[in-house]
Amino acid sequence: MPLRSTALGALFLGALTAPLAAQQGVGPDYFRPVATYGVQGGIAEIVTASPDGRTLAFSDADSGRIGFVDITNPSQPLQLPDVITGGEPTSVSWVGRYVLAAVIRRPPQTGQAAPDPADPLNAGGLFVIDASNPQAAVVVATIPLGFQPDSVKAVRRGDFIVAVVCIENQPIVVDANGNVLGEDRPGFPTSGTTFPQDRSLPGAIQVVTIDAAQPIRNNVATVALPEVVLSRAGCLYAADPQPEFVDIHGTRAAVSLQENNGLAIVDFFNPLLPVLVRVFSTGNASERIADLRDNRTILFADGYPSAVGGAIPAAADGAGNRITGGPRMTDGVAFSPDGSVIYCADEGELNYTGGRGWSGFSVAGLQVFEDGGLLERIAELFGQYPDGRSDARGIEVEGVAAARFGNRDFAFVLSERGSFMGIYDISNPSAPFFVQFLPTGISPEGVVAIPSRDLVVTADEVSGTLSIYEGMRGLPFDPSRPLPYSLDGPFGALSGLDDAPGGAFAVPDNALPTAIYYIGLQTPLARVMPLIPVLRNGVQARYDGEGIAVDRSILALTRPFGGFWIASEGNGTTQPNLLIQTDLAGNVLREIQLPNSIDAGADPAIGGNAVGSAGGGRIRGNGFEGLSISADGRYLLAAVQRSFNGEAATHTRIARYDLQQIAAGTAPSNGLRFGGDWQFFYYPLEAETGAGFVGLSEITTIGPGQYLVIERDQGVGTDTALKAIYAFSMAGLVPDTDGVPGEASGSDTVTKVLAVDVQSSFFPYEKVEGVAIRNGRLWVCLDNDGGALENRIVDLGRFVNPLGN
Repeated sequence: MPLRSTALGALFLGALTAPLAAQQGVGPDYFRPVATYGVQGGIAEIVTASPDGRTLAFSDADSGRIGFVDITNPSQPLQLPDVITGGEPTSVSWVGRYVLAAVIRRPPQTGQAAPDPADPLNAGGLFVIDASNPQAAVVVATIPLGFQPDSVKAVRRGDFIVAVVCIENQPIVVDANGNVLGEDRPGFPTSGTTFPQDRSLPGAIQVVTIDAAQPIRNNVATVALPEVVLSRAGCLYAADPQPEFVDIHGTRAAVSLQENNGLAIVDFFNPLLPVLVRVFSTGNASERIADLRDNRTILFADGYPSAVGGAIPAAADGAGNRITGGPRMTDGVAFSPDGSVIYCADEGELNYTGGRGWSGFSVAGLQVFEDGGLLERIAELFGQYPDGRSDARGIEVEGVAAARFGNRDFAFVLSERGSFMGIYDISNPSAPFFVQFLPTGISPEGVVAIPSRDLVVTADEVSGTLSIYEGMRGLPFDPSRPLPYSLDGPFGALSGLDDAPGGAFAVPDNALPTAIYYIGLQTPLARVMPLIPVLRNGVQARYDGEGIAVDRSILALTRPFGGFWIASEGNGTTQPNLLIQTDLAGNVLREIQLPNSIDAGADPAIGGNAVGSAGGGRIRGNGFEGLSISADGRYLLAAVQRSFNGEAATHTRIARYDLQQIAAGTAPSNGLRFGGDWQFFYYPLEAETGAGFVGLSEITTIGPGQYLVIERDQGVGTDTALKAIYAFSMAGLVPDTDGVPGEASGSDTVTKVLAVDVQSSFFPYEKVEGVAIRNGRLWVCLDNDGGALENRIVDLGRFVNPLGN
């Protein structure tokens, strides 16, 4: 159903003005991104802030460290010296002068003998770090904990610090030889002769009291989670509690029992004798329409959770039991500022579990709120619904925070798989109101609100970034970086761009069905209209669209343009690289292939010639990545992403096809498929730096014989080294005649000139893939991998041709 036919469009448009109309008091209306900081040498998972809000600390399990970042100027973060903990730090909490870090001291390693979780030498630890001088933070105490601590939250109580720690003790699944398997599903047997087997101990909650003046003076009190209590509450694996995440309000802690689909409430009024107040089930997600199929089509048409176990196969736990009913399996939790509601990030654990959104419960265990799948539909609206996770847990809401900014209460809800943050007004804690959608770095896991400075920060695990947002009055729009959205249907994976009246045309790659999008670029909100489905013999095509050009060629049916050309990338074996001509209605008129001697996926029965590699290698799976039409309309040009098989990574090719072959009727063909002769010119690539291969991902005409290309590596976050746009001229060049760069009769290799370095404009992402020049300004877009991250489109300013006019 088109989104314009639902209440979702009204919700989106209403959210733009409701905060302004509702309250003109102290506090922000919206939040805007001010910095995306790449942490050096690792990842960022959980983030916390100093009491003055000027320093961040984050956990980095991969590198065994706690990182510190100065955000005195939030738009210019500065990394400070790390504190090395070893092991796997899993969480951090900052109280007063101290940062408390939960650390798994001896994590199980796949393929190795399982550590004994009962051995005190393998105990986890709570590291107490004196960060009164963040430039020289130092560990002042290490407190033994249970084997696998996960989340920690701490508060000051008079002369003491009280920390509540989840001792998750997730499954240690071993084979018959006692070696660890790469498996963490719950439900495996814990004894007997059947393998695999789970060797973990039952999890617990530990309350740690620390003398703030002398941290080596401390006490650890363990709150057990008895099997009988969990069973009575309706938990799924009562003998295996696995506490996951904790938040505190007053003297009460809410702890999620993720695999058990439950919450535990602990009272630590007397932290030496904490009490388990209650355990309750978070129940099952309410029925809603969802997309439960990973089929490169975003279609909300399945009943969730009713379809699971019927049309949709249910996942099995370690014992082989099928899990149906959509248990929420909450990960992150957060109290509302008034303490009346516990907000739950209903991530799920096994496939087809989770709430595919978030919910809220009273401390007594009554459900007071559920988003009912609305956040997934909002993600679809902004092109950030991750279709590749449809057959798992959808957007996977993993983290949540809540805080009071002035006189407004906000909740910040993180989608790990959609890489975004939903912001809600929770002035009425039981009735959250959607306010704003903000892209984050890739896979946000942790979030901290800093009301004293009107800041919110997410820790983005995959991109290794800290994304910093600042509260603001007024509307949060940046005309140089408009926010793409659609009220007309799903979109994403923008893999090509060309100028259009009032905006740009774009095409998705094979993450979605092939269509021609129109993107309006005249306002700070860039409305995307999946305008024209591309039809091959009346059926929507499934090309791997990697470039688009308005048809101003000599074959155009009408003027000033008669349709479109689309580049489709091959796979090097069965799927050919194609240049596809469509009419204005999206009907495919013809497909032009490379010769089979160059492209193994091409039809060998259709003739054509081209000079291939001197070594005989054909084009790889990294083929056509962009196309353009020469200024005179005679030639099609395609950027070949990488060198051919067997060749050095020093050059790739610009492919050129003379449309006179078709106009004159000399090109061989079979139905819609055309062949013919091709010419190649070499393009020199920058040297690889360890961030994957270097290749091309777009080509755009900027004048007679003059072109722009995007050249980039595969790096993400601080691993990236190259994201740039280069210009070159083909004047005076001769096509390749011998399969190697360099010709005795003249040059077959272009000379490139740097036009724009776009690395900072697209940090921390990889796939910069579209370029268009409209009204003399340079627009560039990002391929978001079918909804896994943001759809970024940027106006880089007035374009100055580095080659001259």
